[in-house]
Amino acid sequence: PEPEPVPERVIPQRVYWLNTDSGKYHFESCRTIKNGTTESYWMSTTDIDWLKSNYTACKVCGPF
Repeated sequence: PEPEPVPERVIPQRVYWLNTDSGKYHFESCRTIKNGTTESYWMSTTDIDWLKSNYTACKVCGPF
């Protein structure tokens, strides 16, 4: 009999909030964001390396 295939490992995407006014990114659970209700906040699941090269971590979330 053939072995059963190993299920693919799914890595959950991490959600970040990007503040286009301040140029900072925040983890989803950051206490400094206010539910992303302003127009300057954008939700993102992009790669952390891209974030680091284009945004700065907020003082609560970073440096990572």
